[in-house]
Amino acid sequence: MSRDYRIRRHTWGDPELHVEGGESMRHRLDIIHSNMMQRCYNPNSTYYPRYGGRGIIVCEEWKNSRNAFKQWAIANGYADYLTIDRIDNNQGYSPSNCRWVTIRANCNNRGSCRFVTAFGETHSLMEWSNILGISYNTLKKRVIDHGEDGEYLLRPSRREVVSV
Repeated sequence: MSRDYRIRRHTWGDPELHVEGGESMRHRLDIIHSNMMQRCYNPNSTYYPRYGGRGIIVCEEWKNSRNAFKQWAIANGYADYLTIDRIDNNQGYSPSNCRWVTIRANCNNRGSCRFVTAFGETHSLMEWSNILGISYNTLKKRVIDHGEDGEYLLRPSRREVVSV
């Protein structure tokens, strides 16, 4: 008797293999652990150069025990809508350097994230875009093309809304 196997995509974007009428064969934490290991130890991984290629490793406890990783995750606020984040991007995956955050917060912790201080506050370009209602692409272009920073970078756009 054959079983019906199918891939189901969830809102967090990780595929899970399911068996008809049965439990999930892989839990999301298994997938996160597997992806973490691939980024750090598989030179054929697309992301290896940004992780393992620059010395990012997985602590021995998590490397040797997926269950240890799962226990840490559950004890430290894991939820399906969160993603794992390394607090210090130059350090590896370990209990003291990882946390669960929203995807937006994780994006603000990337090495490529540009922070701007203006009006006595420091935020990423994406956060300033949301705060001021200026397009992220406009802010990014100002930084790349003009090297602008501070309050001048965050000035309102010169384009005016034309009423007809």
